[in-house]
Amino acid sequence: MDRKDPKAAPGEDRGTLEAWLDDEREGVAVKAQGVSDVDGAISAIGSGTSVRGVAQHVALVEDSWFGVGLRTGAGLLSDAAFAPTSSVGNAVAAHAAACSRSRSAHEGIDLVREMSVGSTGQ
Repeated sequence: MDRKDPKAAPGEDRGTLEAWLDDEREGVAVKAQGVSDVDGAISAIGSGTSVRGVAQHVALVEDSWFGVGLRTGAGLLSDAAFAPTSSVGNAVAAHAAACSRSRSAHEGIDLVREMSVGSTGQ
């Protein structure tokens, strides 16, 4: 995989942060590309983590952080989105949808400030 780290531009904190987030978000889809549902449910490590599980987890993190952490009111995904029979494709699609909600949720918010103090309520 040939991904590049976003470079910081002086005075462009928001743009740099958004580029970094989008690069990380893209990495989920890239890593899951071509992974079968059978392989995507298998864990090669003791924690039980799988490709499908990671995609599901980061979808929930997106909704939790941008909906709850930034107090935008964006709703969380339902448990039905993560049924045990969910495919890798469904998990990646849920992640992409969560990323889209996150982008919409943080439009107009001082994102850099909120990322640093949002959860402390300061």
